[in-house]
Amino acid sequence: MTRPALILAALFSLCPWTPVAAAQAPRGPAPEVLLTNVPGAARSGVPGLPGVTFEPGTGTTHFDRIYGHPGGHWILTAHADLPSGEDECLIADGELVLREGDPAPWTSSGERCGTLDRRCSINGRGDLVFATNTSANALDDYLPVRWASGAWEVAAREGGAVPGLVQATLDDAIDSPLLLDDGRVGYAADGIDGVGSASEDEVLVLGAGLLLQEGVSVPPGQANNGSHPLENLDLGDFWAATDGSSWLVLGDLAGPTGEDDVVLVDGAVVLQEGAPVPGSGFAEPIATNGIHGASMDGGGRWFARGSNAQTGDDWVAAGPDSGVLCSTGEPVAPGSTERWEDARHAEGFMGATGNRMGDHVVIGATDHPDPSLDTVVVLNGRHVVAREGDGVDLNGDGWANEGFFIDSFGVEDLVLTDALDLLVVVTLRGASGAREGQALVRVRLDPGIGSVICAGVANSTGEGARLVALGSDVLAVNSLSLRAMDLPAGAASVFMLSRMPGLVLQPGGSQGQLCLGGSVGRFLGQGEVGHSSEGGLAALEVDLTHLPGGGVVGRPAPGDTLYFQAWYRDRQPGNASTNNLTACVAVTLR
Repeated sequence: MTRPALILAALFSLCPWTPVAAAQAPRGPAPEVLLTNVPGAARSGVPGLPGVTFEPGTGTTHFDRIYGHPGGHWILTAHADLPSGEDECLIADGELVLREGDPAPWTSSGERCGTLDRRCSINGRGDLVFATNTSANALDDYLPVRWASGAWEVAAREGGAVPGLVQATLDDAIDSPLLLDDGRVGYAADGIDGVGSASEDEVLVLGAGLLLQEGVSVPPGQANNGSHPLENLDLGDFWAATDGSSWLVLGDLAGPTGEDDVVLVDGAVVLQEGAPVPGSGFAEPIATNGIHGASMDGGGRWFARGSNAQTGDDWVAAGPDSGVLCSTGEPVAPGSTERWEDARHAEGFMGATGNRMGDHVVIGATDHPDPSLDTVVVLNGRHVVAREGDGVDLNGDGWANEGFFIDSFGVEDLVLTDALDLLVVVTLRGASGAREGQALVRVRLDPGIGSVICAGVANSTGEGARLVALGSDVLAVNSLSLRAMDLPAGAASVFMLSRMPGLVLQPGGSQGQLCLGGSVGRFLGQGEVGHSSEGGLAALEVDLTHLPGGGVVGRPAPGDTLYFQAWYRDRQPGNASTNNLTACVAVTLR
């Protein structure tokens, strides 16, 4: 048996198949258009409605804000080119869930679905929730849930009980739905009945628990030792970690105007209008109406955008302990001469979000001399990974050769997955520079560490598994990690390295290609061998001072190149067991 075959055979026996329940960096593939309203484009058709296209136009409301789960599921509402009353569509993972005017599948009384709220939610299993009303004459406001099995259930309905408030019932304003991985549903409700007064009739609910009540809840952490009660909640701005361990909402206190807008995390004030951003070093406070937006990622980190009072400087803050990530006048990435700038935009930053792996992206405007190229996406504060003016792949063939380019990024229209896929709603322009329409695009972010020397062979997911290196290639820093993506869910996996490249096709009967040459080391230490997540992700923190096999013949030094690849189990059609390999990445140490 050859050496590569021996290596793969050893891995095969080591990891039995165990399924689980359901500055400018080198660029990755061209941003892929998933949905668009550009007339005649390959993906301008509404899924599930043959012959129907998305509503044409050059505005920014044909596709609404995207929401998603860091495991990869996504959901949004969009407008089809149909008459009013039939045109709003709910789309999840590229499939039509339902549209306005359809029979409401959660009721058997002949009601039809009405308008769809923009805010919707999807969890790691693909269960989803949204807010709508129906054609019923009364009690027509619903929060329907569609489970991944296809079954429907009503999580909340007008006339239903309010958790935690005896005799209180929901009225006709139920909004801001979210859905946790354990199936709990959260929402805000205004105008509830059965409470003392109209100043106490708005609530925030998660599962069977009452989180906040207007006029009753007094959030701690207010500026100047304030003790003002909550006055109202912002529509659509309720967020939570995927496990519900932390939550965020935007709202207003019953305090002086200019000091009442707040961001609440787990019920406590973390940002307040009229007070400086905590820990920022800013001498000036947040401007009146200066909190532009806030959200929470699946791992429980919060992000907020805003501006200061006197200078108008913009910033992005994050918590619980990240402080200010970036602000007007700072370089967009270490060593860059391009700086964040808001002179040409009403808001200098358009969005920020993160994933469960600790990554984050910021979208913002810069001082680039060309206004058509002055908005960038920055990954982890270090790498420009996308830019206004980038070409897009309009038809899914992998090439940006149709003459369409990113014109602008939507405000807060972004989701970052654990696999470093950025899902973002953009406007598109043609070769003439004129705006042609809107699109949902997927940008596979390349963090710029190392280079791919061979690709993964397609596995049972239909994709070739990717491998990226993140962190730093500076040996003395010793902060390098690997992330394997597009694996089958629950696949046993082992990361490997060598000091030279190689190429062996289907070694030991594998479906893939081994791109490591010479001696091959395997990461088999405690916590280094495991299974991929439900989203097909496996990760490894690399300790450059303790590499397997003695660093594969010697401890590495600056100038050395390390080659990384991951092996994983898979299933063939018919459920026969097999294995495969990811792409191979070469990292030259400094």
